[in-house]
Amino acid sequence: MAPWNGPNKLFFVNKKLQLGGACCVPQLAGAIIGKAGSRIRQVREESGARVTIDEALPGSTDRIIHITGTPEQIQSAQFMMQNK
Repeated sequence: MAPWNGPNKLFFVNKKLQLGGACCVPQLAGAIIGKAGSRIRQVREESGARVTIDEALPGSTDRIIHITGTPEQIQSAQFMMQNK
């Protein structure tokens, strides 16, 4: 797996499995989800990727974002989440 690091983010892309993931703080998760899920729905529709966000694990506030799709879909979803 090849990691991609950014502020409060760590993405892993495995070309064979076509998965991506990120760890984010609660405030970022809220911004990605958007009001009533509007933002995450837009990212899913425009990128074509499947995007899910886990609840924080016990003892942690960080949430894991999972991105599934082609490498292009994953890249598009990552770009959209980072630039809005």
